[in-house]
This record gives sequence, structure tokens and C-alpha cells, in this order.
Amino acid sequence: DGGAAFAAAPAGLGQQLFLGVASLPGCGAPAAIEEALQEQRSLQERVERLQRGLPGEQRQQLQRLAFLEKSARSLEGERSELFVRATVAEEQLVQLQRHMKEMMEGYQTQIL
Repeated sequence: DGGAAFAAAPAGLGQQLFLGVASLPGCGAPAAIEEALQEQRSLQERVERLQRGLPGEQRQQLQRLAFLEKSARSLEGERSELFVRATVAEEQLVQLQRHMKEMMEGYQTQIL
């Protein structure tokens, strides 16, 4: 597609091509060529504006990423601590139940 190739070309090259085509006999109306040049300039300005905005957005995304990674590490550490506490509590519960069972059996033998 010639339009896509033109849009991808640097601004100076696109203008040179348009002016070269316009100078050929019987090749398009000057108003149409000027309109196409204006559209090309507008698109080029838009591309440049978007490219200038990109580093700021990348910086924000990098800051968000760093924050999320730090938060994930912190939460992972907290999760690990809570997992250890839960494991210890479960073991203590098992030991307490075992001790209660032994004591109940001892009381039952004393009563009977």
C-alpha cells in the first residue's frame, strides 16, 4: 500500500516525493497534494507527540512495577511468617489434644 509506505517514510522524504509527483505533467490537482501534505504533517506531529509522551508513561509504569514488586516481596514475607505461625499453632494444638486425652484417660481410670 503506497499510503502506508508514505506514512512510514520520514517527513522530508514524503514531501519530496509529493513535490516530485506534483511536478509531473497531469499528476493530480495542487489542492489535493497540499491537503495530503497537510495530513502528512499532522500525522507526523501526532507521532512525535506520542513518542515524547512515551518516556513519561514508561517511567510511571516502571515506578508502578517497582512498587508492586516491593509489595509482592513484603506480602510474600508476611505470608511465610503466617504460614510458620499456623504450622506451630497446629502442632501445639495436636500436643494439647494428646495431653488432654492422656489426662482424661488417667482420670477415667481413677474414677472407675
